[in-house]
Amino acid sequence: MRWLFTILLMGFTLGCIGQNLVPNAGFDTSALSPSTYAQICHPTGWSSPSGFCALVYGHGSPDYYKVGGTGGAGTPTTFWATVDPHSGAGMAGFGTYLPSPVNFREYIRTTLSSPLIPGTVYDVSFWITNGITWLNGHATNNIGIAFTTTLLSQPGTSNIAVIPQVEYTSVFWDSLWQQLSFTFTATDASQYMTIGNFRTDAATTISNMKTVCCPTSSAAYYYIDDIVVQPAIFLPIELLSFTGKAIKNVIDLEWITANEFNADHFELQRSVDGVIFEVISTIPASGISEAQIRYQYSDDAPGSGDNFYRLKQVDRDGSYKFSEIIVVTVNDDKEFEIFPNPATDYINIHHNLQNEVYVEIVTATGRDIYTLFQENNTHKSFEVDISDLPQGIYIIKIISGNTILTDQFVKIH
Repeated sequence: MRWLFTILLMGFTLGCIGQNLVPNAGFDTSALSPSTYAQICHPTGWSSPSGFCALVYGHGSPDYYKVGGTGGAGTPTTFWATVDPHSGAGMAGFGTYLPSPVNFREYIRTTLSSPLIPGTVYDVSFWITNGITWLNGHATNNIGIAFTTTLLSQPGTSNIAVIPQVEYTSVFWDSLWQQLSFTFTATDASQYMTIGNFRTDAATTISNMKTVCCPTSSAAYYYIDDIVVQPAIFLPIELLSFTGKAIKNVIDLEWITANEFNADHFELQRSVDGVIFEVISTIPASGISEAQIRYQYSDDAPGSGDNFYRLKQVDRDGSYKFSEIIVVTVNDDKEFEIFPNPATDYINIHHNLQNEVYVEIVTATGRDIYTLFQENNTHKSFEVDISDLPQGIYIIKIISGNTILTDQFVKIH
């Protein structure tokens, strides 16, 4: 992996993060330490839509965990799994599925420190894990957050039938903490936030991820920590472009900035699903510059298929903002191969395309040298005579309908 940046001689704006509107976002502050199940009212500002702060059968019962807690509500050994808080002393837990009763759900809720502002873009994130579990072997999608103008309630155990503003639509399962990040635009002055699965079992993907002792009690259960809801304000940096292209199994990424002021560094992040990202490199920023600056990085270990990338631009005061996400695809299907390479008199072409195929061989200057039309596409391999070509490097194109595949070969002797 490698990177570089250069100043160019010659708007999309990144923003910083405002104040977190979630009070006690890490569940660290509580008047009492938890001593058993369902004590989600212990962390300051949090509660259950069931209205209970104890285990009451027939009602949702989310849990609270804290360092020093007892009766299975301590850490790292909890009722259901081994897990420490992502940070600080506390964390919460809730179920998004249970085999019985149908549509069983648990939720946690709080009141934001101030209402959302209609038309404002908000960044939302939280850390989540299944922990190292011995009881709950299921996982689901549809982990979401609903922002409402009135406090939601859950009279029984069934799902609360509202549509969340943000929702993770892939099945989540991980024994380690992962951060889920979203962006949405507020449409009203909501001040209440509820987290859980708002969909029915029929509308939820339910996966059995681990064999556990008691299948009838095997829930989809998640620990959550460090929840953030923040409006964006602008940093003094412009991201003019952010692009990437795949060259065989390497993805070359480039971004250009303008008017940097007190910029500290970029985190280049990669994802396989566009939601959970990992940092693959930290690149120092120029800091202060009125010129355009080009940054480049080569990812030599991308995954097969779609690779999602984003930039986290961090200012010197710790403010940060994510860029738009770009997608670059690595095709490992080997639809097109040339051999031998280098070659002297002949090259063999093998392809897996289904339609009529045109082959073009061009020089580096783009002048056509050889064109072949293959009408009988049942022949997936054929030979091309290159004996009359001067030695050098040539670009070969395989054209089939809207598909154009390119590679290069070397003619020697």
